[in-house]
Amino acid sequence: MTSAVIMRTRGFIELPEEVQAKIMAYALRQIQLDRPNWVVFYPGNGAKEHLEDEGRTLVTAMTGLNEKVYVILDDFGSVEALKENMGEYAPPNLSTRHVVTFLLASEY
Repeated sequence: MTSAVIMRTRGFIELPEEVQAKIMAYALRQIQLDRPNWVVFYPGNGAKEHLEDEGRTLVTAMTGLNEKVYVILDDFGSVEALKENMGEYAPPNLSTRHVVTFLLASEY
């Protein structure tokens, strides 16, 4: 994965830090610009890891969750488009057009 802005929703931030760290480390190793560009973490350890949606979505499991977590890679097409979308929150040295968002399924 090339550089990306990391976004964590309010619900995701409320997860225990060690669970967040595991999810983020795993997802950032797996997510790609072409495929998969989504990772779905199911609670527990019952979901066998597999690809869905013609390889666009990696489905796996993670202990310590009470609901699904989505990780989504978005491509804004250009640095300028991402800066415009972020508005005043865009860092002055932004140099990527990609955003990886970590969120709970209930926040989608």
